[in-house]
Amino acid sequence: MLKTQAIVFRITRYRESSLIFDAFTEAAGLQSFIASGVYSKTGQRLASALQPMHQLELVAYYHENKELHRLREVSSVFPYTSIPFDIRKSALGLFLLELCRKCIRPHHVNPSLFRFVCGAFQELDQHEFDPNYHLRFMLDFAAQLGFQPQNNHSASLNSFDLANGVFVPYDGVSPYRVDPESSRLLSGWMHGSLSASGVHNSRQRRNLLQLLLLYYQLHIEQFGSVKSVDVFHDILSGPPPS
Repeated sequence: MLKTQAIVFRITRYRESSLIFDAFTEAAGLQSFIASGVYSKTGQRLASALQPMHQLELVAYYHENKELHRLREVSSVFPYTSIPFDIRKSALGLFLLELCRKCIRPHHVNPSLFRFVCGAFQELDQHEFDPNYHLRFMLDFAAQLGFQPQNNHSASLNSFDLANGVFVPYDGVSPYRVDPESSRLLSGWMHGSLSASGVHNSRQRRNLLQLLLLYYQLHIEQFGSVKSVDVFHDILSGPPPS
């Protein structure tokens, strides 16, 4: 039997009334579970609990050698108060969730990483919307995963080397050496200063995001593309919700 806190990464309807969901758990890493009766007349509570991003405490019949574990009971541990009602936060949260799914490998137990991920979604829910939040998350997440970029930027080391995670002289030839202006923005953001980074508009934000996504693609095996990024951009560039 497995009793653990978890955050739901993905859900898939199975047959008439069941649900298969992937969840990152504190005690057993990323695992897959099946829940029965979710879409029955008496399963409304289960259906509302088993949604992407939701943070839960679950009990499941767990077998180490199996890929799918049957859910026994579940309860919410951190009900969101703003994410479900703010389309910008919802879109940003789905982007972060997809990023996490691509980086966290099944069965790898990492309680520290689990607390980081849950804490990031709690912060997103509890604070005012920050259009740069995903950039900070991506840098902090890279540090958690072991490929944190080194901020050794200087006048001579003016180009971020995506392959090696350090600043080097710009040569204008290597496809993995970022142009000096974007490198300056990244260095300023790594210092944690908006005024230093100059990340004030959607174009700069988009450029920096694409840079970081390429960085992830080079350092995470089979990372691929992030499907939610275009929807996130469209919502972020639109007017704020009334």
